[in-house]
Amino acid sequence: TSNAPNPSYVYGAMGSYDVTLIVTNANGCIDTLVKPAYINIGPNLVPSFTVTNQAGCFPLSTLFTCTVPGAISWAWDLGDGSISTQQSFSHVYPNPGSYDITLSVITTSGCNGSVTLPGYITVDDYPTASFTLNNPVGCKPHSVTFNNTSTGGATYSWNFGNGNTSTAFNPVNIYSSPGTFNVSLITTSPNGCTDSSVVTSAVTVNSINASFSATPRAGCAPLTVNFSSAAPGVVATTWDFGDGTTGTGLNVNHTYPIVGNYNIQAVI
Repeated sequence: TSNAPNPSYVYGAMGSYDVTLIVTNANGCIDTLVKPAYINIGPNLVPSFTVTNQAGCFPLSTLFTCTVPGAISWAWDLGDGSISTQQSFSHVYPNPGSYDITLSVITTSGCNGSVTLPGYITVDDYPTASFTLNNPVGCKPHSVTFNNTSTGGATYSWNFGNGNTSTAFNPVNIYSSPGTFNVSLITTSPNGCTDSSVVTSAVTVNSINASFSATPRAGCAPLTVNFSSAAPGVVATTWDFGDGTTGTGLNVNHTYPIVGNYNIQAVI
C-alpha cells in the first residue's frame, strides 16, 4: 500500500493484480476506484521456436515458427547473414555449414527475452562415393579387398554383385563362383545426403577344369608318350608322370623305360 499521490511499486512475482485507490477530501468525503487485473506480470521470458528441418542437404529449406504466447515483436538472426521480423516464415540455406539461430521477442505484457542456439541448423554437403580394388581378376574362390576413397561420408553400403553386401569402410569379399560382377557403393553423409558409385565389370572370376591328352597311351618299353594340356587359357602345367618323375610345360614328351601301368596328374 501507499499514501503517496503518485506512487511507484516493484512487483517481484508474476501474476495478475487488482489495484484499488481510495480518495478522501478535506471534509472527509470518500470515493473508491477498483481496477481488477490492472497490472499483469508475465514470467521470465525464454523465447522458443520450432523448425520443420533442423538438418539436411543443401539447399535446405525450413519453416521457422515462434511459439511464445502473446508475442507481438520478433527479431530473428538466421546465422547466414539473413534476418526476419515475422512470427513464421520459410528460409533456404543455399550453402553447407552449421548455423547459429538467435530469436528476440517482446510480448503484450512488455516482457522481452532473447535466446541463441549455437549450431542449431546443420546443412551437409553432398558426399562423393568412390573406391578402388585390388586383384580385380582371379580364379575362384577369389578374394577382393575394396579400398574406400569416398569423402564426406558417415555410413557406407556396398553391393558386390554376387549377392553379398557390406557396411564396412574397407570390406573384403570372396567370390566363390565364376563370372563378371558389377560393384556399387552408396555413401551417406551424417544427415542423410547420398552419393553412389557403380563400377561395371569390376571383378572377373574365372574357373578352370584340367584336361589333357596322351599319345600313345599303350606300347612297348621303352615307350615315349606326348602329353598335351588341353584346358583353354592355360599358361603353365606341372606334370606327374606316375613313375616318380615330373615335368613342366604345356606339351611335353616323356619316355617310360619300364613295363607298367601309370597314373598321370596334371596341375594347370
